[in-house]
Amino acid sequence: MRFTGWRELVPLIRLSWVPALLLPLVGVAALGAQAPVATPRTILYPQAIRPWSTQTAIGFSLIAMPADIVQEAAPLRWPLFNFDIVMGLPKNFLLAGAVSSQIVSNQIEASAHWTSKLTQQLHADLGAGGSYWFGQLKVTPFNNTIHGTFLYPSVSLGYDFGTLAITAQAKGSIIGSLSGHSGSLEAVSAKNQYNGTAFRLSIEQPYSKSSSIGLSLQMNHMQFYYPQWPLFPTFSARYWIPEVQIRWTH
Repeated sequence: MRFTGWRELVPLIRLSWVPALLLPLVGVAALGAQAPVATPRTILYPQAIRPWSTQTAIGFSLIAMPADIVQEAAPLRWPLFNFDIVMGLPKNFLLAGAVSSQIVSNQIEASAHWTSKLTQQLHADLGAGGSYWFGQLKVTPFNNTIHGTFLYPSVSLGYDFGTLAITAQAKGSIIGSLSGHSGSLEAVSAKNQYNGTAFRLSIEQPYSKSSSIGLSLQMNHMQFYYPQWPLFPTFSARYWIPEVQIRWTH
């Protein structure tokens, strides 16, 4: 399969330059000369948190679709707005939830995670979750609706530098069910199907004493990516779909 992801990735990298360059400066200003033992207010770094306490984050994603799908050389970027929450549980377990929306596509996700402290700064995470998602495009001449479920196994590895946390994650995507209609006619259907994997590299750094900002680069290798469901014609191939994510955690 021809890889076209890098061409679509370049404009997203340019968009991410500003927050990426600001992260170190913001962190220095917020923390002063002394570095804490652990980077505060992270939500993606795989560490246990105090049972029943929570961390929340809001943000957005910019997604570039391959030219093979959009039938043009320039990438198509649609913002996807996100809300994340993580709650600590006993014995190094976490419960996480996320809501994502861009009006025409919406997802509600829940997952459970177990974290392991490999060293003082190196932590790992094993997770399993699922989601329900739905979308609609009812603008003349379209009358399309779609909904379905996904399963999401994941593994993460993170390193905490004290003023900066870096986390790498691989997250599988399995279609539990998918049903789409154009008017009263069924247009697409799938069930119990491996969909692909998303690879994400994240940087989180304090923004203030009670908040942090995170920048992630995610490469989705998918047959079907729900935020852009109106663009997927078939399930015959997997595509590289670049994505830049920005989060503010508090």
